[in-house]
Order: sequence, then structure tokens, then C-alpha cells
Amino acid sequence: MTQPIFNLPVPAPGQTTKELLDAEVNRVTALLYAAIAAGGDQTAIDALVADIEAIRAAAIEATAADRIQTGLDRQAAESAAGNAATDANAQIAPNVQAAQSAAQTAEVARDGALQAAGSEGYFATVAEAEAALADGDVFWTVDAPAAEIVYYQIDSGAAVEIDGARLKAAALFDWLSRTGPSDFALPMADKDGFVRAGLRADGSFQVERLLVASDGGDGGEEISVGGARLVTSESAEFVFFFADRDGFVVAGMDETGGGLGSETGASVDVHNVAYMFTEPFDDPSQSLVLTWVSDSPGGDLMEYRNKGAGSWIGVKSQRTRKMGPLDWWLHSVAIEGLAFANVYEARFPGADLRDDFWTTPRRNPVIAAGSDFQSTRIVDAPELRLLAESIRAQGADIFLHPGDHINDDGRKAPLFPDDEIYWQRWFDYMQTLSQIMRKNGGVIPLAGLVGNHEARKADPSSDPAQAESNGSEMDGADGTIGQIEDVMSWSYWDATPTKFVDSAATISIGEDVFIVGLNTDHSEDLEPQIAWLIDQLEAAYPKYRHLIVMGHYPAFYPAEGVRNFTAPARRLRNIMYPQLEQFADKLRVYLCGHAHVFAITPPLRVLFDDTLTPEQNDERYTEDAALGIVQIGTGPLQVRPRFPERGDEASDLDGSNMFRVAMGRDESDDIAIRGPEPIENLTINDARHYWLMDFSDTQFRARGFGMHALPFFTYTKEL
Repeated sequence: MTQPIFNLPVPAPGQTTKELLDAEVNRVTALLYAAIAAGGDQTAIDALVADIEAIRAAAIEATAADRIQTGLDRQAAESAAGNAATDANAQIAPNVQAAQSAAQTAEVARDGALQAAGSEGYFATVAEAEAALADGDVFWTVDAPAAEIVYYQIDSGAAVEIDGARLKAAALFDWLSRTGPSDFALPMADKDGFVRAGLRADGSFQVERLLVASDGGDGGEEISVGGARLVTSESAEFVFFFADRDGFVVAGMDETGGGLGSETGASVDVHNVAYMFTEPFDDPSQSLVLTWVSDSPGGDLMEYRNKGAGSWIGVKSQRTRKMGPLDWWLHSVAIEGLAFANVYEARFPGADLRDDFWTTPRRNPVIAAGSDFQSTRIVDAPELRLLAESIRAQGADIFLHPGDHINDDGRKAPLFPDDEIYWQRWFDYMQTLSQIMRKNGGVIPLAGLVGNHEARKADPSSDPAQAESNGSEMDGADGTIGQIEDVMSWSYWDATPTKFVDSAATISIGEDVFIVGLNTDHSEDLEPQIAWLIDQLEAAYPKYRHLIVMGHYPAFYPAEGVRNFTAPARRLRNIMYPQLEQFADKLRVYLCGHAHVFAITPPLRVLFDDTLTPEQNDERYTEDAALGIVQIGTGPLQVRPRFPERGDEASDLDGSNMFRVAMGRDESDDIAIRGPEPIENLTINDARHYWLMDFSDTQFRARGFGMHALPFFTYTKEL
């Protein structure tokens, strides 16, 4: 079945030279088909063929240029290529105009009468038209029993139906009853691909030819004329092509009156979209996963464009799943080729919601990070909203969440059939984040990891006490992930290009920042991930200026009551830290959560000795500015902070401090601070916080912010 799809007749910001030239190929190819159909001059046709080959050659050269040019160099190269394309257009203009004129002339005889009839030629009955019109006049009426629009011409006083101009309209009338004529102008095409008639946005009738079809062979050629694009195939059965008010085809209907749909020809549901959110796909400066939450499994269509300009691009969900027992469906699609540091707008056919989303810059992004929200009170949580207001004020481009989101603890059907409460929390949580985590009005991408409150032992009956508590396996690697693997996509969806295992994947921001996320022994064994991590860093080290590693569990614990989580921490310290030394000059931080204490370590180097006991190795760390790793974290965003019991601890080797500062609350619920360095701006009795990381050509800076939007602590590293 013929599938109308979208086109970009005006280059969008960030469009590459190759994309511009590809569009030119489509345009000139369409004119070539038109010239052939019109029986045009062979010399003009040969010239068009030569033009196409020249543009394709330029596109190949542009592809190579695009791959080696970045930043201002790329912009300069594309500007030059754009000028070259303009010059080429000027040279081929005479041939293009001649072919276009020939095509239009070939159709004017048939279309002229229909155009006149479309604007003023409606009659309720054939008899009325025969009485009012003269020979040669054209009119149209509606065949109600057949639900068809029928065109006639008066010949010798009688109405004679015009061959090929009967348009089935049952689905059209149904569409209008649901959407109203104010929502869509509806051009309608015959099976040859020529638009014969249409409804204006105000409901009046007109004829406007937007499409030129190819020879209808089985090659599936894509052609474009007049701002609309059509894919032709051997089974070209669509009669109507419906366009929005910008003139871009969004749906088609076959000759049976069915098949109303989007670029896939599927039905367009009338549905409600509650919200949308975004995640990195690979590089969030140019590729994102967009997820929208609809009350219909058929609400799987989305359109996007540059904010306020250009044409809508239609996409279909690549990953649709139900939110457990809730009557909501998650629809996700990966979108690549986006412009960096840009606001896009999205809309959803059949739904009212429109929303905006943001792509990160390719250099010097602002990265916000926080973990351990863990609240059952989400929709009206003032802490989260206060922190989000601060994040917006600081201009964050992306938000990293190292785990512990809503305390579902992996309770998910079928092992836990009564999981509706957790699905509802996830619905509310993601809706709240999508509303408040924004830049320039667009929702910013979120990258969320699994924490111990997202994974549960596969068989809780084997440890009843554990099943009744938080459900997490202390030594990990045998947990069952909860709702997060369905709700989120980055590092969970198998289509994620950098996924290693669930909750372990990478993010690259331009060629500037490279981030690796780890599943710290919650549902996947940590040791194979560390080997994978080192491989990723070895490949990234020559290319990127900044490296970041993040996981839920800390390597160094500042809080009381969590020292029982020693096995993952020892793996991080004794296996990961020594191997990270080779990247220390570019590895800015290890970002973590879990402990519920605001904390930062000095650059610590672990001197692991496999001849010693685990307890002896626990104290074998030393401050080392050249080879050490700085740990920052470690939650919470919302739950009550813990007492920073270990904030004053020092190494048995040389007395190096474990933490520069650690802050939480004591038994009286007052602020408690440990460590040799001070906390700044301590104007509120609250240690809940997030971290903000920013970059320049000469400096890396990480600041811990409280709910009062002032920094508690600032760490800088000169580059």
C-alpha cells in the first residue's frame, strides 16, 4: 500500500550538507518524472539526469567533509557547500523550469475544469446542476449511499460522470466528524497520485495538485513536488492523501474507504497523551529516545520539528509497552540526526498535547546529577520541585540519576502480582520529572541507573526477612529488575547502541564528554562490567576531553548503617580503582548515590594487596593528585539524610582523609558535618542536594547545591 511520508522542503538548523543535497536529488528526480510523463524534450530530460548525478557526487563528497569537520569548521564548510548548491541550482534552473512547465501543461486540460468545480461547483443533486449549467460546465456532488464525491461535466444538457474523478469519502467524513475541518486541510488524490480535490481549513472546497507520481513500478521511488512527498509502489492503492495545514501529507486512504493513517498507513487513534520525556540514545547532542505516555496502544505516532519553524517529521513508536495494570502505554522511538543545543517541538496525531525537548551542546555541557529520591509522595513533593528550580536556574543540559527512584524494590508481576502501586509511582515520578527538568522550555534528557531499590532477589521466599525489607540482594548479581526496565530505555532497551547489560551503557556528548554507567551488583555481576568499562575508556581516552563513571554504590561509604554493603564497594575499590589510574588525568569523577550523605573525597588511590585480608585492604588508600579518583555523591534528592559517621576517617597507610567533607543529619535531625573542609552557604537545615558539573577549556568544576539553590561545596580542577 502506498505510504505517504514527510519531507523537509526548507533546510532545518543543523541539517548537514549531505542532507541538503539529498533533498536536491529528490526534487530534481521529481521534475525528471514530470518531464517524462509530459513527453518533454529529450535534451532537457538528459540534462536533468546529469544534474542528478552531479548532485549525488557532491553529496558523497559532502559526507566525507561532514565526518571530519566539527564546530565552526563544520559550519563554515556547510555554508560553503550551501553556496555551491545555490550556484548549481542557478545553473540547472532553465532545465528545471522547462520540465516543470511541460508537466503542468500536460495536466492543465484535466485539472482546469476540476479546479473551477472545486471552488464553486457543488450541487446537491444532479438534476439541479443540469438545470443550472451549460454544456462544458463541471460540477460535483455527493453520492450519499456510496459515500463518494462525484465529478460531472454537462454534455448536451445532461450530466456525464468524469472518468477517474469519483472519490470515496466514507473515512473522510468520519475523520471530519472527529477532528473538525479547522484541524486539517484535506487534499485528496486519485490512484495516480494527483490531488484532484480538497477541503480548506475553513471547510470550503478546492482543488490543488500537490503530488506528481512516478510510473508506479515496483521500484518504490520517492518523489517530491510542491512540498509533499510520496512513496510509490507496485500496489499503489491510496485514493486520498490527507495533509495538515502546512500542506504536508500525514495520512492516506485506500479505494475501499479504509486505511486512514499516518506515514505507516495505520489508524490514527483519538487518544490522550499525559506527558513525554527524553533519554540519550547515544549522543544526546544529536540522538535521543523520546517516550510519550498515551492511554491507547494505538497512540504510537509522533511528529517533531524545530521549534516554531520548518516541516513536521513523522515517526512511529519502535517500542510500545503497557504500564502494568494501569491503562497507560509507553511509546518510544529513537531519533537521530538532531541539531545540537536546540529546542524541538513535538505533537501527537490524535492527541492534544504539544511539548518541547532540548538537545545538549556538543562541547562544554552543563550536567546535573542526583540520586535517591525514594519517596512515595511524588506529585506534590516540594523538595524535588525546589531542586528542579535550582537545576533550571543553572542551565543544566542533561540529568544523570545513579539509582534509587521510587522504592519499588523490584516488586513486579508475575512474582509480585499486586504491583499497581509501584506502576502508579513510576507514572507520577516520570510525569513530575518531565514537567520540571527543562532548559529553554524543553525537557532535558534523563539517564537513570538501577539502584538497590530497583532490583529484588529472584526468589524472595529464600530469604523472608530480605523479602519483607527493601528486597535487595546485598551481594547483587541475582536480582530481578523492576519497572524501570520498562519505563526507561537508555541502557535497558536492547536497541541502545552502547548497552552492555541492563543499566550499563555509555553516553558520548560530542567529542567532549564520555560517560559510562554501571550496574553495581544489583541485577548483573559487577566484575565483567569493570572489564567492559576499561575497554570503553581505552577507546574513548584519545577522543574525549572529559571522562565520567557513575554507579549507584559508592566505593567509599560516608554514612552509618550501610557498611554491610561491603562486597560491591570492595569490588569498586580493589578492582576498578587501580585500573582507572591510567585515565586519571581525564577522569573527572566517580559519581554515585545510595549513602544518603552529601560527600566528596579527595583524589584517592587504592593500593590493593592480594596477600592481605579484605578488612586490611579496606584501609589501603592514599590521596594522590596525579593518579587518584575523586568520588562525589551520594544522594539524597528527597529522603532523609543519614549521619555522616565515617566523614572523619583516615587511611592507616599515611593518614589521608577519606572525605574532604561529608554532611547529613544527626539523631536530633540537625545538620551534622564531618571532614576537614567547610560547607558553604549553610543557611538551611537540610542536606538534600544535587551536583552540577560544568566544563570549560581550562577548568572542570563540580558544585553541590542544596534546595536553597546555593552551592554547599565547590571542587575545581585546572586542565
